[in-house]
Amino acid sequence: MHKGKELLEHAFAAGADGYLLKEDAPRELLNAIKTIQQGEVYMSPLIVPYLKELYVQRHQKGNGPGLLTARETEVLKLITEGKSSKEIAVLLRLSIRTVENHRAGIMRKLNVSKSTDLVRYAFSMVMFTLEIPQ
Repeated sequence: MHKGKELLEHAFAAGADGYLLKEDAPRELLNAIKTIQQGEVYMSPLIVPYLKELYVQRHQKGNGPGLLTARETEVLKLITEGKSSKEIAVLLRLSIRTVENHRAGIMRKLNVSKSTDLVRYAFSMVMFTLEIPQ
């Protein structure tokens, strides 16, 4: 709906499974609905680059999830971009089974039970420093 940091924080803290900006609505609404129906988290494409960049920056500074291996961090980053296991497998040249094993390992290490919780975790890692241009 809005690009403001506080509104994003409140939406995800309240348990939102998606966030769609007004300017995305005409072309992204059906995609958002389908994504959420599949149990995934939907983020407006206009917000994802900011989250990705900040997540990578924080991880490189040593503030990221120290429990995760480099490969698990790669997989988590791609999950936060909305990539499916099949897409991640192709991008990282892994089998789908290997991606699923990484996903399971990440979830076990972070003590979460759903993919949406993985995205919320990654989102929370960068959210307090997020400055989205208005």
